[in-house]
Amino acid sequence: MGSTTVQVCTTVMHHGFRIVGDMIDGLTNYLDERGLASVNDLIGQTVPRFVDWNDLNLDYAVVARIDPESCIRCNKCYIACEDAAHQCIDRPADPLLAPVVDEEHCVGCNLCAMVCPVQDCITMVRTDAGDTVHTWRERLSVPS
Repeated sequence: MGSTTVQVCTTVMHHGFRIVGDMIDGLTNYLDERGLASVNDLIGQTVPRFVDWNDLNLDYAVVARIDPESCIRCNKCYIACEDAAHQCIDRPADPLLAPVVDEEHCVGCNLCAMVCPVQDCITMVRTDAGDTVHTWRERLSVPS
């Protein structure tokens, strides 16, 4: 949106200060893949996509799905969801089974996918039909 700084805390506590070097490497790779010369080239790029929250589609629904085949049973998704999100990931009593998302309560915040160490183990899947749009502005009759 325009930020020129990034703040991290929990990830450093979890992974140690070496994560900063990993973040710099990741950012460098991201810029290289997109042919960008500087991180300054990113500033403001999402501004055209910004909308007032009153205009967000309330019918849009996304949930997390965990692939039990690629899951390593680290339970980071469960811990993150339990402690910092919506408590919608259940950990089976059998430790050999992968955690399961309660899709009825999942709001698609993506936190579980961000903490998962296995790429593409957790995906965010759109579950609405995509054929309706209802906004807070409509619901509350808020003028534009």
